[in-house]
Amino acid sequence: MEFVGNGVINVTFDQPVRNVQFSVYDIDRNQRVAVTALNGVVPVVITNMIRVSGTTLTIAGAGTVLATASANNTTVANNNTNAAINVDIAGPVTSFTLTVTNSGTCSSSCGTGGSENGVFWLSDIIACYTGSFPSNYYAVSTPFTGQPAYVLTVKDDSVFYVNVANGVARFLFLDNGNNNINSMAYDPYRHMVYYTYSLSGPGGTINPNQRTLRRYDYDMDTLGIVENDVRNLDIPLFDQGVESGSAAFFNGSLYLGIEAGTSVSDREAMIWKIDFDASYAALPNASQVYGTQSNIHDWGDIGIYDGILYDFDGRTGGNEDFYHKDMNNGLTVHFNNSPSSLVPRQVGVDYLGRVYNIGSSNTISAGTIVPYNYNGTVNVPLTRNLSYNNYLPVGSWGDAAEAFKPKTDFGDAPASYDPPAFDPGTHERNDSIRLGTAVGIEWAKKVSIDATGDGGEEDAIAGIQIIPNGISTFSVNADVLNRTGRNATLVAWIDANGSGTYEATEGITVTVGSAPGIQTILLTWPGINVTVPVNDTTFMRLRFATTDQGFLPLRLMDMPIMAK
Repeated sequence: MEFVGNGVINVTFDQPVRNVQFSVYDIDRNQRVAVTALNGVVPVVITNMIRVSGTTLTIAGAGTVLATASANNTTVANNNTNAAINVDIAGPVTSFTLTVTNSGTCSSSCGTGGSENGVFWLSDIIACYTGSFPSNYYAVSTPFTGQPAYVLTVKDDSVFYVNVANGVARFLFLDNGNNNINSMAYDPYRHMVYYTYSLSGPGGTINPNQRTLRRYDYDMDTLGIVENDVRNLDIPLFDQGVESGSAAFFNGSLYLGIEAGTSVSDREAMIWKIDFDASYAALPNASQVYGTQSNIHDWGDIGIYDGILYDFDGRTGGNEDFYHKDMNNGLTVHFNNSPSSLVPRQVGVDYLGRVYNIGSSNTISAGTIVPYNYNGTVNVPLTRNLSYNNYLPVGSWGDAAEAFKPKTDFGDAPASYDPPAFDPGTHERNDSIRLGTAVGIEWAKKVSIDATGDGGEEDAIAGIQIIPNGISTFSVNADVLNRTGRNATLVAWIDANGSGTYEATEGITVTVGSAPGIQTILLTWPGINVTVPVNDTTFMRLRFATTDQGFLPLRLMDMPIMAK
Protein backbone atom coordinates (compact mmCIF):
# COMPACT_ATOMS: atom_id res chain seq x y z
CA MET A 1 0.00 0.00 0.00
CA GLU A 2 1.44 3.33 -1.05
CA PHE A 3 1.42 6.42 1.18
CA VAL A 4 2.84 9.92 0.80
CA GLY A 5 4.10 12.30 3.47
CA ASN A 6 3.50 12.56 7.20
CA GLY A 7 0.60 10.93 8.98
CA VAL A 8 -0.68 8.06 11.12
CA ILE A 9 -1.59 4.58 9.84
CA ASN A 10 -3.64 2.31 12.11
CA VAL A 11 -4.02 -1.41 11.33
CA THR A 12 -6.71 -3.13 13.43
CA PHE A 13 -7.52 -6.84 13.71
CA ASP A 14 -10.96 -8.30 14.43
CA GLN A 15 -9.47 -10.46 17.19
CA PRO A 16 -6.11 -10.75 18.94
CA VAL A 17 -3.38 -12.13 16.68
CA ARG A 18 0.20 -13.29 17.16
CA ASN A 19 3.42 -13.27 15.17
CA VAL A 20 2.61 -10.06 13.31
CA GLN A 21 5.06 -9.28 10.53
CA PHE A 22 5.17 -6.46 8.00
CA SER A 23 7.59 -4.43 5.91
CA VAL A 24 7.97 -0.73 5.22
CA TYR A 25 10.15 0.42 2.37
CA ASP A 26 11.42 3.62 0.73
CA ILE A 27 12.02 5.34 4.07
CA ASP A 28 14.51 8.05 3.07
CA ARG A 29 15.26 11.77 2.96
CA ASN A 30 15.12 12.25 6.78
CA GLN A 31 11.80 10.41 7.07
CA ARG A 32 11.06 8.80 10.45
CA VAL A 33 8.71 5.86 11.07
CA ALA A 34 7.65 5.03 14.64
CA VAL A 35 5.88 1.72 15.35
CA THR A 36 3.68 0.98 18.37
CA ALA A 37 1.19 -1.81 19.09
CA LEU A 38 -1.69 -2.52 21.47
CA ASN A 39 -3.53 -5.51 22.84
CA GLY A 40 -6.79 -3.79 23.67
CA VAL A 41 -5.44 -0.74 25.51
CA VAL A 42 -2.24 -2.37 26.77
CA PRO A 43 1.00 -1.47 24.94
CA VAL A 44 2.79 -4.41 23.32
CA VAL A 45 6.53 -4.84 22.82
CA ILE A 46 7.84 -4.44 19.26
CA THR A 47 9.83 -7.67 19.24
CA ASN A 48 12.18 -6.75 16.44
CA MET A 49 12.79 -4.07 13.83
CA ILE A 50 15.66 -4.57 11.40
CA ARG A 51 16.87 -2.75 8.32
CA VAL A 52 17.14 -5.01 5.30
CA SER A 53 20.50 -3.66 4.13
CA GLY A 54 22.82 -0.66 4.07
CA THR A 55 23.23 2.26 6.46
CA THR A 56 20.52 4.67 5.30
CA LEU A 57 18.34 3.85 8.33
CA THR A 58 19.05 4.06 12.05
CA ILE A 59 16.98 1.62 14.15
CA ALA A 60 16.13 2.32 17.79
CA GLY A 61 13.80 0.83 20.40
CA ALA A 62 13.50 -2.75 19.14
CA GLY A 63 12.45 -4.88 22.12
CA THR A 64 10.48 -1.99 23.67
CA VAL A 65 6.96 -0.62 23.14
CA LEU A 66 8.25 2.06 20.73
CA ALA A 67 10.58 1.23 17.83
CA THR A 68 11.75 3.77 15.26
CA ALA A 69 13.49 3.82 11.90
CA SER A 70 15.08 7.17 11.00
CA ALA A 71 16.55 7.90 7.58
CA ASN A 72 19.55 10.09 6.84
CA ASN A 73 19.39 12.82 4.24
CA THR A 74 20.01 10.43 1.36
CA THR A 75 17.39 9.70 -1.30
CA VAL A 76 17.37 6.11 -2.55
CA ALA A 77 15.38 4.37 -5.27
CA ASN A 78 11.98 2.89 -4.48
CA ASN A 79 13.26 -0.66 -4.95
CA ASN A 80 16.46 -0.19 -2.92
CA THR A 81 16.45 -2.36 0.22
CA ASN A 82 18.73 0.15 2.00
CA ALA A 83 15.53 2.08 2.82
CA ALA A 84 13.44 -0.92 3.94
CA ILE A 85 12.64 -2.40 7.35
CA ASN A 86 11.07 -5.66 8.54
CA VAL A 87 9.04 -5.57 11.75
CA ASP A 88 8.07 -8.48 14.04
CA ILE A 89 5.60 -8.30 16.94
CA ALA A 90 5.11 -11.52 18.92
CA GLY A 91 1.83 -10.33 20.41
CA PRO A 92 -0.95 -10.90 21.17
CA VAL A 93 -1.90 -7.77 19.26
CA THR A 94 -5.22 -6.15 18.37
CA SER A 95 -3.69 -3.20 16.48
CA PHE A 96 -0.45 -1.58 15.45
CA THR A 97 0.28 2.00 14.45
CA LEU A 98 2.82 3.67 12.18
CA THR A 99 3.47 7.35 12.87
CA VAL A 100 5.38 8.96 10.01
CA THR A 101 7.10 12.32 10.50
CA ASN A 102 9.82 14.52 9.02
CA SER A 103 9.15 13.41 5.43
CA GLY A 104 11.50 15.28 3.12
CA THR A 105 11.20 16.06 -0.57
CA CYS A 106 13.48 17.13 -3.38
CA SER A 107 12.91 17.74 -7.06
CA SER A 108 15.95 16.19 -8.75
CA SER A 109 19.53 14.94 -8.40
CA CYS A 110 19.25 14.30 -4.66
CA GLY A 111 20.84 10.92 -4.14
CA THR A 112 20.72 7.58 -5.88
CA GLY A 113 16.94 7.73 -6.06
CA GLY A 114 16.76 10.99 -7.98
CA SER A 115 13.69 13.04 -6.96
CA GLU A 116 11.73 12.41 -3.74
CA ASN A 117 8.10 13.24 -2.93
CA GLY A 118 7.85 11.61 0.51
CA VAL A 119 6.33 8.38 -0.74
CA PHE A 120 6.71 5.07 1.14
CA TRP A 121 5.06 1.63 1.12
CA LEU A 122 3.58 -0.72 3.74
CA SER A 123 3.51 -4.34 2.58
CA ASP A 124 3.55 -8.07 3.40
CA ILE A 125 1.35 -7.90 6.50
CA ILE A 126 1.12 -11.34 8.11
CA ALA A 127 -0.61 -12.28 11.37
CA CYS A 128 -1.73 -15.55 12.95
CA TYR A 129 -4.59 -16.54 15.22
CA THR A 130 -5.66 -19.84 16.74
CA GLY A 131 -8.13 -21.66 14.55
CA SER A 132 -8.54 -24.36 11.97
CA PHE A 133 -10.15 -25.02 8.64
CA PRO A 134 -12.71 -27.80 8.17
CA SER A 135 -11.87 -31.07 6.52
CA ASN A 136 -14.03 -32.47 3.73
CA TYR A 137 -15.92 -29.18 3.39
CA TYR A 138 -17.57 -30.21 0.11
CA ALA A 139 -18.85 -33.55 1.43
CA VAL A 140 -22.31 -31.96 1.48
CA SER A 141 -22.20 -32.41 -2.31
CA THR A 142 -21.58 -36.17 -2.09
CA PRO A 143 -23.63 -37.77 -4.90
CA PHE A 144 -26.43 -40.23 -4.27
CA THR A 145 -25.82 -43.84 -5.23
CA GLY A 146 -25.49 -44.01 -9.00
CA GLN A 147 -25.27 -40.23 -9.36
CA PRO A 148 -22.16 -38.60 -10.93
CA ALA A 149 -19.85 -36.19 -9.14
CA TYR A 150 -20.15 -32.68 -10.58
CA VAL A 151 -18.27 -29.38 -10.59
CA LEU A 152 -19.45 -26.11 -12.11
CA THR A 153 -18.03 -24.53 -15.24
CA VAL A 154 -18.82 -21.57 -17.50
CA LYS A 155 -19.04 -21.23 -21.25
CA ASP A 156 -19.54 -17.62 -22.30
CA ASP A 157 -22.65 -16.48 -20.36
CA SER A 158 -23.95 -19.93 -19.35
CA VAL A 159 -23.16 -22.04 -16.30
CA PHE A 160 -23.14 -25.85 -16.45
CA TYR A 161 -22.53 -28.67 -14.01
CA VAL A 162 -20.04 -31.17 -15.41
CA ASN A 163 -19.62 -34.87 -14.71
CA VAL A 164 -15.95 -35.08 -13.69
CA ALA A 165 -15.66 -38.67 -14.94
CA ASN A 166 -16.75 -38.14 -18.55
CA GLY A 167 -17.05 -34.37 -19.15
CA VAL A 168 -20.79 -34.47 -19.86
CA ALA A 169 -22.32 -31.09 -18.95
CA ARG A 170 -25.85 -30.13 -17.96
CA PHE A 171 -27.24 -26.61 -18.11
CA LEU A 172 -27.78 -24.74 -14.84
CA PHE A 173 -28.47 -21.08 -15.64
CA LEU A 174 -27.86 -18.23 -18.07
CA ASP A 175 -27.08 -14.56 -17.39
CA ASN A 176 -27.66 -12.74 -20.67
CA GLY A 177 -26.63 -9.38 -19.20
CA ASN A 178 -23.14 -9.90 -20.59
CA ASN A 179 -21.36 -12.25 -22.97
CA ASN A 180 -18.84 -13.55 -20.41
CA ILE A 181 -18.88 -14.73 -16.80
CA ASN A 182 -15.80 -15.01 -14.58
CA SER A 183 -14.72 -15.24 -10.92
CA MET A 184 -17.29 -17.95 -10.21
CA ALA A 185 -17.60 -19.79 -6.89
CA TYR A 186 -20.32 -22.00 -5.39
CA ASP A 187 -21.60 -22.13 -1.81
CA PRO A 188 -22.80 -25.75 -1.49
CA TYR A 189 -24.59 -25.11 1.80
CA ARG A 190 -26.67 -22.08 0.83
CA HIS A 191 -26.80 -23.09 -2.85
CA MET A 192 -25.51 -19.76 -4.17
CA VAL A 193 -23.34 -19.25 -7.26
CA TYR A 194 -21.18 -16.11 -7.01
CA TYR A 195 -19.67 -14.53 -10.13
CA THR A 196 -18.71 -11.35 -11.96
CA TYR A 197 -18.98 -10.18 -15.53
CA SER A 198 -15.84 -10.18 -17.66
CA LEU A 199 -14.76 -8.56 -20.93
CA SER A 200 -17.75 -6.23 -20.70
CA GLY A 201 -16.02 -3.30 -22.43
CA PRO A 202 -16.43 -2.26 -26.07
CA GLY A 203 -15.68 -5.12 -28.44
CA GLY A 204 -15.24 -7.59 -25.61
CA THR A 205 -12.42 -5.70 -23.89
CA ILE A 206 -11.64 -5.26 -20.20
CA ASN A 207 -13.94 -2.75 -18.51
CA PRO A 208 -12.20 -1.05 -15.55
CA ASN A 209 -15.56 0.28 -14.34
CA GLN A 210 -17.00 -3.22 -13.86
CA ARG A 211 -17.15 -3.48 -10.06
CA THR A 212 -20.25 -5.59 -9.36
CA LEU A 213 -20.35 -8.91 -7.52
CA ARG A 214 -23.31 -11.04 -8.64
CA ARG A 215 -25.12 -14.14 -7.41
CA TYR A 216 -27.44 -16.86 -8.69
CA ASP A 217 -29.77 -18.34 -6.06
CA TYR A 218 -30.28 -21.97 -7.05
CA ASP A 219 -33.11 -22.50 -4.55
CA MET A 220 -35.10 -19.57 -5.92
CA ASP A 221 -33.79 -19.78 -9.51
CA THR A 222 -33.12 -16.03 -9.49
CA LEU A 223 -30.27 -13.72 -10.45
CA GLY A 224 -29.23 -10.93 -8.12
CA ILE A 225 -26.52 -8.48 -7.09
CA VAL A 226 -24.49 -8.97 -3.92
CA GLU A 227 -22.71 -5.62 -4.11
CA ASN A 228 -22.82 -3.01 -6.87
CA ASP A 229 -19.31 -1.84 -6.06
CA VAL A 230 -16.97 -4.17 -4.17
CA ARG A 231 -14.96 -1.14 -3.08
CA ASN A 232 -17.74 -0.73 -0.51
CA LEU A 233 -16.38 -3.97 1.00
CA ASP A 234 -12.93 -2.32 1.33
CA ILE A 235 -11.58 -4.13 -1.72
CA PRO A 236 -9.32 -1.88 -3.83
CA LEU A 237 -9.72 -2.15 -7.59
CA PHE A 238 -7.31 -1.27 -10.36
CA ASP A 239 -7.39 -0.93 -14.13
CA GLN A 240 -9.31 -4.19 -14.63
CA GLY A 241 -12.07 -3.69 -12.06
CA VAL A 242 -13.40 -7.11 -11.01
CA GLU A 243 -12.75 -8.57 -14.47
CA SER A 244 -10.05 -11.08 -15.40
CA GLY A 245 -10.09 -12.36 -11.82
CA SER A 246 -10.71 -15.59 -9.94
CA ALA A 247 -12.81 -16.93 -7.07
CA ALA A 248 -13.41 -19.84 -4.71
CA PHE A 249 -15.87 -20.56 -1.90
CA PHE A 250 -14.68 -22.25 1.28
CA ASN A 251 -15.73 -22.43 4.93
CA GLY A 252 -18.61 -19.99 4.50
CA SER A 253 -16.54 -17.28 2.78
CA LEU A 254 -16.04 -16.09 -0.77
CA TYR A 255 -12.41 -15.71 -1.86
CA LEU A 256 -12.28 -13.14 -4.68
CA GLY A 257 -9.15 -12.71 -6.79
CA ILE A 258 -8.37 -9.24 -8.17
CA GLU A 259 -5.67 -8.31 -10.70
CA ALA A 260 -4.32 -5.16 -12.28
CA GLY A 261 -1.97 -4.18 -15.06
CA THR A 262 -1.10 -6.38 -17.99
CA SER A 263 -0.14 -10.03 -17.76
CA VAL A 264 3.53 -9.14 -18.35
CA SER A 265 4.09 -6.02 -16.21
CA ASP A 266 2.88 -4.24 -13.07
CA ARG A 267 0.64 -7.22 -12.33
CA GLU A 268 -0.93 -7.00 -8.87
CA ALA A 269 -2.60 -10.29 -7.95
CA MET A 270 -4.37 -10.58 -4.62
CA ILE A 271 -7.25 -12.48 -3.01
CA TRP A 272 -9.83 -10.95 -0.68
CA LYS A 273 -11.97 -12.95 1.75
CA ILE A 274 -15.61 -11.84 1.92
CA ASP A 275 -17.91 -13.01 4.73
CA PHE A 276 -21.72 -13.00 4.82
CA ASP A 277 -24.40 -12.51 7.46
CA ALA A 278 -27.44 -14.73 8.06
CA SER A 279 -29.41 -12.89 5.36
CA TYR A 280 -26.65 -13.58 2.79
CA ALA A 281 -25.54 -9.94 2.69
CA ALA A 282 -21.81 -9.37 2.19
CA LEU A 283 -20.09 -7.91 5.24
CA PRO A 284 -17.72 -4.93 4.91
CA ASN A 285 -14.03 -5.04 5.80
CA ALA A 286 -12.98 -7.82 3.46
CA SER A 287 -9.54 -9.13 4.37
CA GLN A 288 -6.63 -9.82 2.04
CA VAL A 289 -5.48 -13.43 2.41
CA TYR A 290 -3.10 -13.91 -0.51
CA GLY A 291 -0.84 -12.09 -2.91
CA THR A 292 1.65 -13.29 -5.48
CA GLN A 293 5.29 -12.27 -5.36
CA SER A 294 5.58 -12.14 -9.13
CA ASN A 295 4.73 -9.22 -11.38
CA ILE A 296 4.15 -11.72 -14.19
CA HIS A 297 0.88 -13.37 -13.22
CA ASP A 298 -2.41 -14.03 -14.95
CA TRP A 299 -5.23 -15.68 -13.04
CA GLY A 300 -6.34 -18.94 -14.44
CA ASP A 301 -8.39 -19.54 -11.33
CA ILE A 302 -8.20 -20.57 -7.67
CA GLY A 303 -9.66 -23.40 -5.62
CA ILE A 304 -9.47 -24.35 -1.93
CA TYR A 305 -9.67 -27.65 -0.09
CA ASP A 306 -8.75 -28.54 3.51
CA GLY A 307 -7.15 -25.12 3.95
CA ILE A 308 -4.90 -25.39 0.87
CA LEU A 309 -5.40 -22.68 -1.75
CA TYR A 310 -4.52 -23.69 -5.31
CA ASP A 311 -3.53 -20.79 -7.58
CA PHE A 312 -3.40 -21.68 -11.29
CA ASP A 313 -1.29 -18.96 -12.93
CA GLY A 314 -2.04 -19.08 -16.64
CA ARG A 315 0.44 -16.47 -17.84
CA THR A 316 1.76 -18.04 -21.07
CA GLY A 317 5.14 -17.69 -22.75
CA GLY A 318 7.04 -19.89 -20.32
CA ASN A 319 5.68 -18.19 -17.19
CA GLU A 320 2.96 -20.70 -16.27
CA ASP A 321 2.93 -21.69 -12.58
CA PHE A 322 1.00 -23.60 -9.93
CA TYR A 323 1.04 -22.22 -6.38
CA HIS A 324 -0.20 -24.12 -3.30
CA LYS A 325 -0.72 -21.84 -0.29
CA ASP A 326 -1.28 -23.49 3.08
CA MET A 327 -3.65 -21.07 4.80
CA ASN A 328 -2.91 -22.75 8.15
CA ASN A 329 0.70 -21.57 8.26
CA GLY A 330 1.03 -19.10 5.37
CA LEU A 331 3.61 -21.16 3.50
CA THR A 332 3.44 -21.33 -0.30
CA VAL A 333 4.83 -24.09 -2.52
CA HIS A 334 5.56 -23.31 -6.17
CA PHE A 335 5.53 -25.73 -9.12
CA ASN A 336 6.48 -25.05 -12.71
CA ASN A 337 4.17 -26.54 -15.30
CA SER A 338 5.27 -29.86 -16.76
CA PRO A 339 5.36 -30.34 -19.65
CA SER A 340 6.02 -26.75 -20.66
CA SER A 341 3.00 -26.88 -23.00
CA LEU A 342 0.62 -27.39 -20.03
CA VAL A 343 -1.41 -24.24 -19.32
CA PRO A 344 -3.05 -23.81 -15.90
CA ARG A 345 -6.66 -22.84 -16.63
CA GLN A 346 -9.83 -22.96 -14.51
CA VAL A 347 -9.99 -24.81 -11.17
CA GLY A 348 -12.73 -27.27 -10.26
CA VAL A 349 -12.82 -29.06 -6.89
CA ASP A 350 -15.12 -32.06 -6.44
CA TYR A 351 -16.78 -33.38 -3.27
CA LEU A 352 -13.70 -35.45 -2.37
CA GLY A 353 -11.37 -32.49 -2.82
CA ARG A 354 -9.98 -33.68 -6.13
CA VAL A 355 -8.74 -30.72 -8.18
CA TYR A 356 -9.27 -30.41 -11.95
CA ASN A 357 -7.78 -28.24 -14.70
CA ILE A 358 -10.69 -27.12 -16.92
CA GLY A 359 -10.91 -24.99 -20.05
CA SER A 360 -9.75 -24.63 -23.64
CA SER A 361 -6.88 -23.03 -25.50
CA ASN A 362 -9.13 -20.64 -27.43
CA THR A 363 -12.77 -19.89 -28.22
CA ILE A 364 -12.89 -22.22 -31.23
CA SER A 365 -11.59 -25.30 -29.41
CA ALA A 366 -13.55 -27.77 -27.32
CA GLY A 367 -13.14 -27.51 -23.58
CA THR A 368 -11.53 -30.28 -21.52
CA ILE A 369 -11.43 -31.44 -17.92
CA VAL A 370 -8.44 -33.32 -16.49
CA PRO A 371 -7.40 -34.21 -12.90
CA TYR A 372 -4.53 -32.18 -11.42
CA ASN A 373 -1.68 -34.17 -9.83
CA TYR A 374 -0.72 -31.53 -7.20
CA ASN A 375 2.82 -31.23 -8.55
CA GLY A 376 2.56 -29.05 -11.66
CA THR A 377 1.31 -31.91 -13.85
CA VAL A 378 -2.07 -33.33 -14.85
CA ASN A 379 -3.31 -36.89 -15.36
CA VAL A 380 -3.31 -36.76 -19.16
CA PRO A 381 -4.92 -40.20 -19.79
CA LEU A 382 -8.01 -39.04 -17.89
CA THR A 383 -8.53 -35.94 -20.06
CA ARG A 384 -12.16 -35.67 -21.16
CA ASN A 385 -13.86 -33.32 -23.62
CA LEU A 386 -16.65 -31.12 -22.27
CA SER A 387 -19.85 -32.11 -24.07
CA TYR A 388 -23.46 -30.94 -23.92
CA ASN A 389 -26.42 -32.66 -25.57
CA ASN A 390 -24.05 -34.97 -27.44
CA TYR A 391 -21.93 -32.26 -29.07
CA LEU A 392 -18.73 -30.39 -28.16
CA PRO A 393 -19.63 -26.71 -27.69
CA VAL A 394 -16.92 -24.11 -28.28
CA GLY A 395 -16.59 -20.64 -26.84
CA SER A 396 -14.97 -19.04 -23.83
CA TRP A 397 -14.73 -21.62 -21.05
CA GLY A 398 -14.17 -18.73 -18.69
CA ASP A 399 -14.27 -20.25 -15.22
CA ALA A 400 -14.98 -23.26 -13.02
CA ALA A 401 -16.01 -23.78 -9.41
CA GLU A 402 -16.62 -26.19 -6.58
CA ALA A 403 -18.50 -29.45 -6.08
CA PHE A 404 -22.14 -29.25 -7.11
CA LYS A 405 -25.02 -31.57 -6.29
CA PRO A 406 -28.20 -30.77 -8.21
CA LYS A 407 -31.69 -30.97 -6.82
CA THR A 408 -33.42 -34.20 -7.83
CA ASP A 409 -36.91 -35.66 -8.06
CA PHE A 410 -37.37 -38.10 -5.18
CA GLY A 411 -39.83 -40.94 -5.06
CA ASP A 412 -42.71 -39.92 -2.82
CA ALA A 413 -43.68 -43.36 -1.54
CA PRO A 414 -42.61 -44.26 2.02
CA ALA A 415 -38.91 -44.91 2.62
CA SER A 416 -39.47 -48.66 2.82
CA TYR A 417 -39.86 -48.64 -0.98
CA ASP A 418 -36.39 -47.23 -1.55
CA PRO A 419 -33.63 -49.65 -2.58
CA PRO A 420 -32.15 -51.45 0.43
CA ALA A 421 -28.58 -50.38 1.30
CA PHE A 422 -28.84 -47.47 -1.16
CA ASP A 423 -29.75 -43.79 -0.96
CA PRO A 424 -33.39 -42.80 -1.54
CA GLY A 425 -34.73 -43.52 -5.00
CA THR A 426 -34.26 -40.30 -6.96
CA HIS A 427 -33.40 -38.96 -10.41
CA GLU A 428 -31.98 -35.77 -11.84
CA ARG A 429 -33.81 -33.46 -14.18
CA ASN A 430 -33.01 -34.30 -17.79
CA ASP A 431 -34.77 -32.50 -20.61
CA SER A 432 -34.01 -35.39 -22.98
CA ILE A 433 -35.67 -38.15 -20.97
CA ARG A 434 -38.43 -38.00 -18.39
CA LEU A 435 -41.71 -39.41 -17.15
CA GLY A 436 -44.69 -37.21 -18.01
CA THR A 437 -44.57 -33.52 -18.87
CA ALA A 438 -43.70 -31.93 -15.52
CA VAL A 439 -40.70 -32.33 -13.24
CA GLY A 440 -40.50 -31.47 -9.55
CA ILE A 441 -36.99 -31.25 -8.11
CA GLU A 442 -36.18 -30.79 -4.44
CA TRP A 443 -33.43 -31.28 -1.84
CA ALA A 444 -35.10 -34.02 0.22
CA LYS A 445 -37.68 -36.77 0.04
CA LYS A 446 -41.24 -35.64 0.89
CA VAL A 447 -43.47 -38.58 1.75
CA SER A 448 -47.27 -38.43 1.74
CA ILE A 449 -50.09 -40.98 1.76
CA ASP A 450 -51.00 -40.14 -1.84
CA ALA A 451 -47.41 -39.78 -3.14
CA THR A 452 -47.81 -36.07 -3.95
CA GLY A 453 -45.66 -34.76 -1.11
CA ASP A 454 -43.60 -32.55 -3.41
CA GLY A 455 -46.50 -31.41 -5.57
CA GLY A 456 -48.67 -32.77 -8.33
CA GLU A 457 -46.06 -33.19 -11.04
CA GLU A 458 -46.49 -36.98 -11.19
CA ASP A 459 -48.46 -36.82 -14.45
CA ALA A 460 -47.03 -39.69 -16.48
CA ILE A 461 -50.16 -41.65 -15.55
CA ALA A 462 -53.43 -39.74 -15.50
CA GLY A 463 -56.05 -39.99 -12.79
CA ILE A 464 -56.58 -42.32 -9.83
CA GLN A 465 -55.74 -45.94 -10.60
CA ILE A 466 -57.78 -48.85 -9.25
CA ILE A 467 -56.58 -52.44 -9.48
CA PRO A 468 -58.81 -55.47 -8.86
CA ASN A 469 -58.17 -57.56 -5.77
CA GLY A 470 -57.08 -61.09 -6.62
CA ILE A 471 -55.54 -62.40 -9.85
CA SER A 472 -56.09 -60.30 -12.99
CA THR A 473 -54.39 -58.63 -15.92
CA PHE A 474 -53.91 -54.94 -15.20
CA SER A 475 -53.00 -52.32 -17.83
CA VAL A 476 -52.33 -48.58 -17.70
CA ASN A 477 -50.93 -45.98 -20.13
CA ALA A 478 -47.83 -43.95 -19.23
CA ASP A 479 -46.61 -40.82 -21.03
CA VAL A 480 -42.84 -40.62 -21.43
CA LEU A 481 -40.28 -38.53 -23.31
CA ASN A 482 -37.15 -40.09 -24.79
CA ARG A 483 -35.25 -37.92 -27.24
CA THR A 484 -31.79 -39.13 -26.26
CA GLY A 485 -31.11 -40.75 -29.61
CA ARG A 486 -30.97 -44.23 -28.09
CA ASN A 487 -33.32 -46.76 -26.52
CA ALA A 488 -34.48 -46.37 -22.94
CA THR A 489 -36.00 -48.86 -20.51
CA LEU A 490 -39.28 -48.17 -18.72
CA VAL A 491 -39.66 -50.30 -15.60
CA ALA A 492 -42.83 -50.34 -13.50
CA TRP A 493 -43.74 -52.02 -10.21
CA ILE A 494 -46.93 -52.47 -8.24
CA ASP A 495 -46.64 -53.48 -4.60
CA ALA A 496 -49.27 -56.17 -5.06
CA ASN A 497 -48.87 -57.78 -1.63
CA GLY A 498 -48.62 -54.53 0.35
CA SER A 499 -45.24 -55.50 1.80
CA GLY A 500 -43.87 -51.95 1.62
CA THR A 501 -41.20 -52.99 -0.87
CA TYR A 502 -40.99 -53.53 -4.61
CA GLU A 503 -40.06 -57.07 -5.60
CA ALA A 504 -38.69 -58.24 -8.93
CA THR A 505 -41.79 -60.39 -9.50
CA GLU A 506 -43.95 -57.27 -9.20
CA GLY A 507 -42.12 -55.45 -12.00
CA ILE A 508 -42.36 -55.30 -15.78
CA THR A 509 -40.10 -53.67 -18.40
CA VAL A 510 -40.73 -52.02 -21.77
CA THR A 511 -38.10 -50.79 -24.25
CA VAL A 512 -38.89 -47.31 -25.56
CA GLY A 513 -37.22 -45.96 -28.70
CA SER A 514 -36.10 -42.38 -29.18
CA ALA A 515 -38.63 -39.88 -30.58
CA PRO A 516 -38.92 -36.07 -30.66
CA GLY A 517 -42.06 -35.86 -28.52
CA ILE A 518 -44.13 -37.51 -25.80
CA GLN A 519 -44.91 -41.20 -26.35
CA THR A 520 -47.76 -43.11 -24.68
CA ILE A 521 -46.62 -46.55 -23.55
CA LEU A 522 -48.96 -49.37 -22.54
CA LEU A 523 -47.89 -51.11 -19.32
CA THR A 524 -49.45 -54.51 -18.64
CA TRP A 525 -49.10 -56.86 -15.66
CA PRO A 526 -50.49 -60.26 -16.79
CA GLY A 527 -51.79 -62.44 -13.98
CA ILE A 528 -50.81 -60.08 -11.16
CA ASN A 529 -52.05 -61.34 -7.78
CA VAL A 530 -53.18 -58.40 -5.62
CA THR A 531 -53.52 -59.39 -1.96
CA VAL A 532 -53.85 -55.87 -0.60
CA PRO A 533 -57.16 -55.59 1.31
CA VAL A 534 -60.05 -54.09 -0.63
CA ASN A 535 -60.18 -50.27 -0.44
CA ASP A 536 -56.63 -50.11 0.89
CA THR A 537 -53.96 -48.11 -0.94
CA THR A 538 -50.68 -49.47 -2.21
CA PHE A 539 -48.06 -47.86 -4.47
CA MET A 540 -46.89 -48.00 -8.06
CA ARG A 541 -43.39 -46.93 -9.09
CA LEU A 542 -42.08 -46.09 -12.56
CA ARG A 543 -38.43 -45.79 -13.56
CA PHE A 544 -37.21 -44.56 -16.95
CA ALA A 545 -33.53 -44.53 -17.93
CA THR A 546 -31.19 -45.19 -20.84
CA THR A 547 -28.95 -47.32 -18.61
CA ASP A 548 -30.55 -50.63 -17.71
CA GLN A 549 -30.39 -51.03 -13.92
CA GLY A 550 -32.51 -54.17 -13.81
CA PHE A 551 -35.16 -54.11 -11.14
CA LEU A 552 -33.31 -51.67 -8.87
CA PRO A 553 -35.76 -48.75 -8.44
CA LEU A 554 -33.35 -45.80 -8.55
CA ARG A 555 -34.86 -43.42 -11.16
CA LEU A 556 -38.54 -43.15 -10.55
CA MET A 557 -42.00 -41.69 -10.16
CA ASP A 558 -44.41 -42.86 -7.45
CA MET A 559 -48.19 -42.77 -7.38
CA PRO A 560 -50.91 -44.40 -5.26
CA ILE A 561 -53.09 -47.24 -6.51
CA MET A 562 -56.20 -48.56 -4.76
CA ALA A 563 -57.25 -52.18 -4.53
CA LYS A 564 -60.89 -52.97 -5.31
